[in-house]
Amino acid sequence: MLQYFTEIPIEFEIDKKELINELVMFTNDRTPIGHFNVQNQKIHYRYVMPDLKNSREHMEKVISTFFMYIDTFDIFQESIESVISGEMTMDEFKKKF
Repeated sequence: MLQYFTEIPIEFEIDKKELINELVMFTNDRTPIGHFNVQNQKIHYRYVMPDLKNSREHMEKVISTFFMYIDTFDIFQESIESVISGEMTMDEFKKKF
């Protein structure tokens, strides 16, 4: 198995747990691969894929999947941080995505 794991470098206050759960669920409905989750008052993005073959074709798929993973994370990261910090409301986040 090959795992991609990226943590958003901002902690949220425990009183924002309900907002964070709504944010994560909403975001996960819009990601083509992987999922966002909460761990230790931080949000992370993770995707696991099988890594069984040792061929050029398989490596090309791994590389293209990696770029899709990075692009998906980039699309959401800044806005997620803005919601956590209070610079953006959840309604504004939903309108954006």
